[in-house]
Amino acid sequence: MVEQLRCVEKSTRGRDLSPVTDKLWRNFYVEEFGASRADQAVENTKKSNAAFKWKELYETKLEEVNKKEKKAAERLKSRYQMEAARKQSRRVVCTEAEEGRERDYQSARSGGFSLRPSSEGFIDPSPC
Repeated sequence: MVEQLRCVEKSTRGRDLSPVTDKLWRNFYVEEFGASRADQAVENTKKSNAAFKWKELYETKLEEVNKKEKKAAERLKSRYQMEAARKQSRRVVCTEAEEGRERDYQSARSGGFSLRPSSEGFIDPSPC
């Protein structure tokens, strides 16, 4: 609906439709931002003794909200990046396998002696 109203106002450049469309813009403002924000906007403009149109108030408020959303998204993104960096810094990396542990594991599995493969089958390295 907002886009349609913008299109109508844009197509009638030579005429001032604000007396007719001002009520519609106020309704859009109330729907989007709430009645309390609309009342607050009226109070702020009365204090500054400025003439206002609801279209201008709506677009200004919409820009303000979009800036806040972008800022919040950037903060969230940076927090995720910081957390990912923290997790990466705490990560333990194994670069080489310890041969001693591997041998101990193999000897434990084979009952105290290790078997190695050969062309004739498995050979016991310690002939008794």
